[in-house]
Amino acid sequence: MKKIICIVATVVAISGCTAHGGGLSNKTKGAMLGGVAGGFVGNQFGRGSGNAAATALGAVMGVLFGQSLSEDNPKK
Repeated sequence: MKKIICIVATVVAISGCTAHGGGLSNKTKGAMLGGVAGGFVGNQFGRGSGNAAATALGAVMGVLFGQSLSEDNPKK
C-alpha cells in the first residue's frame, strides 16, 4: 500500500510542475516516471540484498527506457 501511495504522490507532483507554464521537459518526466515504475517492478524480485539490487537495476532501466520513449519535440 505504501508503494502505491508513493507512486501516486510522485505522479501528482510531476503533473503539477507544468500547471503554471514552464516546468519539466518531456524527457525529464519520462525519466522520472520510468525510474519510479522500474523501481516498483524491480522491487518485486529477490530477497535481502538481492531485492535492493533488483530495485536499483529496475529504477536505472526505467530511467533509460522512460527517456528513450519521450521526446521534447516529437517528429510529425
